[in-house]
Amino acid sequence: MENAQLDNFLKELNNGLADLENVTIFQKVIAESLAVFSLTELLLSEELKTSRPTVNRWKTGATIPHILIREGVYKTLLKRARALAKSIGAGSQSERVKTSSTEGKVAHP
Repeated sequence: MENAQLDNFLKELNNGLADLENVTIFQKVIAESLAVFSLTELLLSEELKTSRPTVNRWKTGATIPHILIREGVYKTLLKRARALAKSIGAGSQSERVKTSSTEGKVAHP
């Protein structure tokens, strides 16, 4: 995992959380999360408390969840990405500050 790839993923997650109506970002984030976290669709679905076929449909754009579900997915993935960034020393300075100030305050879907 390159720091730049993780930094870009963190930015994409924050963009998606800021623009919940943008379904293109959501679809891209789902696909990228599999690579960034080295997860299968099944493992990602378990983390997001949904089914593997649902993750596949989100990834391909066949279906998109309700905006409130998207918000929860972004927050869950942000929490995991921030923990990964912290463990490998990645993440921009502003992201590291944001992580330390919001740790423990992230809601799950």
